[in-house]
Amino acid sequence: MKGALLLIIVVAIISFILDALTNKCVQKNIEAIPPTLVHHLLYTFALLGWLLDDPAVLLCYIALPFIVLLHWPTNNNTCFIDQATTDICGENTSFNHIAHQFSVPNRVVNILIGIGVIVAAYKLYKILKANKRPSPPPGLRPPWCVVACTK
Repeated sequence: MKGALLLIIVVAIISFILDALTNKCVQKNIEAIPPTLVHHLLYTFALLGWLLDDPAVLLCYIALPFIVLLHWPTNNNTCFIDQATTDICGENTSFNHIAHQFSVPNRVVNILIGIGVIVAAYKLYKILKANKRPSPPPGLRPPWCVVACTK
């Protein structure tokens, strides 16, 4: 898990640096750095979050695309982080994410995120299935539960 988390953070920071090299607003406005960095972290998490193994994180990963899908149409097809950056910069700025930096089409990104959600749901299912039967405390075990409840 630590390796996957480190990978997500490193990819997000590299993506942020590549974006900052061409983004005049980030270069001139220190206030634009936090929302832009958070945007890169969230985007990278959306691409690679399925690599993590924590059930709570996987659940957040599975929920994120659905939250974004609900957010966009309810916010005039714009991202609130883009809006915050635009307000800071005083001009319309577009998010230059890692897929855009390497000319990966949005359709491919959407497919990759969809596959990631399926993988994360499967991993979450396996984790929950493995932890399905918690052992009752010793004083509450029924007499027939000698071997099966001693995990």
